[in-house]
Amino acid sequence: MVEAMTMKRPVVAFNANSMPEVVMDGQTGLLAAPGSAKDLADKLEQLIISPELRATLGEKGRQRVLRRFDTPMALKRFEEVLDA
Repeated sequence: MVEAMTMKRPVVAFNANSMPEVVMDGQTGLLAAPGSAKDLADKLEQLIISPELRATLGEKGRQRVLRRFDTPMALKRFEEVLDA
């Protein structure tokens, strides 16, 4: 997900595991109910029919990744955990 978001690609994922930490539903991507193929298909359909939604989610997703998941910041957080 992070790689796709970095490239301004709108993302859809199941709301499970670590996905909610990466994707903010409706803001930086879309999250479907875990295990629901229908909900996943509905979210994908939203992206297919709305170029504006694709562009907005793509841009906001990239901004989130650059703010939260860039390498220097991740290393700093890792060092903070080790120093604690």
